[in-house]
Amino acid sequence: MGPGTPRTASRVAAASLGGAQDHALPRGLVFYSREGKPLNRNYFNQTVWRPAQQAVGLVAERDNGMHALRHTCASLWLEHGVSIKAVSEYLGHADPGFTLRVYTHVMPSSGDKARQALDTALGQGRRPDAAASSTGAPWAHETALTDGN
Repeated sequence: MGPGTPRTASRVAAASLGGAQDHALPRGLVFYSREGKPLNRNYFNQTVWRPAQQAVGLVAERDNGMHALRHTCASLWLEHGVSIKAVSEYLGHADPGFTLRVYTHVMPSSGDKARQALDTALGQGRRPDAAASSTGAPWAHETALTDGN
């Protein structure tokens, strides 16, 4: 798992384990077995994840298994600006290109972020008013960028 803060670790442990385990984390572990050993994914999946899904009425399927948490975490890191190199390292991938191909997808806000970045880089910093758009400026055809073409 990637970087976290003690506050994040406590929240994740409390939410996932329902306070069932002591808050003293052995050897700095967030998740550990009843014996105080590091969890492997199978143990966590069988004793925590699947029972939690059943408790809220979800059918345990491959699409919502433990790997879905990994994908979500990687996608959120990338969406919030964590470098692909760092995310790749957190996931244990040797090739950041693999991380991009497997764990990222276009987020709903990607188009807006791309346009805003270009505007800022070109010195616009904000959307021009309607009067400026009617002069035939490059941004006047903005709908071509937003209608899916």
